[in-house]
Amino acid sequence: MRLPLPPLEPDLGELEAAYRAHSLAQDRRMTGLLLAGTTVATGLFAVSDYRLYGLRPLFFGLLAMRLGYVVLALASLWRLPRVTTVGAFDRQTLVWLLAFVAVVVVINASRPPAYFLSSALDILILLGLYLFVPNPLLIRLLPALALTAAELVIATWVHPPATVTLTAVWATFAAANLLGLAASVQLNRFRRAQFKARTEEERSRKALEALANLDPLTGTFNRRHFFELAVKEFERQQRYPHPLSLLILDIDHFKGVNDQHGHQTGDLALRSLTELIGRQKRAQDIFGRLGGEEFGLLLPETTLEAAVIVGQRLLEHCRALEIPSPRGLVRLTFSAGVTQAEPNDDALDELLYRADQALYHAKAAGRNHIAPHPRPAGRR
Repeated sequence: MRLPLPPLEPDLGELEAAYRAHSLAQDRRMTGLLLAGTTVATGLFAVSDYRLYGLRPLFFGLLAMRLGYVVLALASLWRLPRVTTVGAFDRQTLVWLLAFVAVVVVINASRPPAYFLSSALDILILLGLYLFVPNPLLIRLLPALALTAAELVIATWVHPPATVTLTAVWATFAAANLLGLAASVQLNRFRRAQFKARTEEERSRKALEALANLDPLTGTFNRRHFFELAVKEFERQQRYPHPLSLLILDIDHFKGVNDQHGHQTGDLALRSLTELIGRQKRAQDIFGRLGGEEFGLLLPETTLEAAVIVGQRLLEHCRALEIPSPRGLVRLTFSAGVTQAEPNDDALDELLYRADQALYHAKAAGRNHIAPHPRPAGRR
């Protein structure tokens, strides 16, 4: 049984678009160097036209063609930094490559046989199309094959070589294409494999970070990571004073839920509450499981009064939760203590202490309650 040949440049699947987007900045720089180089070379070779033809009409025709290409190349250079999509970049590259190939072909067709350079300079150009153009294989292949076909037509019917056989010319171009294609494919396979490996490594790193930072049951921040982020936010509040409030909540009678309905229902209750709070909180709020049925919610840019309102709204949503269990629906409430950072606070522990004290008062008041820690007299 004959196995199908693998594609020359295998598609990266879901990573293909990310690979091209990631490479776009580097590809634009490479293309810019190629554009600048061909522009300078095209201008300099006008001197050889003058030496060959003098001020004859052919010289002015070639000069007009060269100037046209220079204008196109300069326009491409101007547009290149503004190209933000891969499709637009590929189209622009293909246009200027075909234009460059057309210039090379016309110049070679117009030169006397003694100056036909297909055995040297054009082979280098052909290899350059394969090796230095950063676009996908088709964008490299089209101008390379167009140049090859045109040069073989010139060598066969327009300017047959005087020192080598046509077979040698055809063999040289065939070898250059095969060598350029093989090297180009290998290089781009390496680039793709490198990107894939780097992406998978980044995914693995993020997955490990998630395992280290997230509570495995609820998917929210665990105690350690919650306090890491909370300490940073507290320190930022100390440097640039702004309201910062902390809410500590504890599910009421959670042991009874586990005892009467089972630990699976208890786990479902914890996940349901964290999903609810996750939907209600703002992006800048820091929410985490502190242990058991106790959770913390740090609220930047939030005063004590506003934090109490947030807690009451969350409590109302919690009361509306219905947790299914084999013994019927389970309803939850929680108690919460709320405090606000004060100018004389030295550490996050002081907020945590006051919030715990307020939580104790909320439970003593009958649970199912939000209790703010009173602020010092005269403070707002």
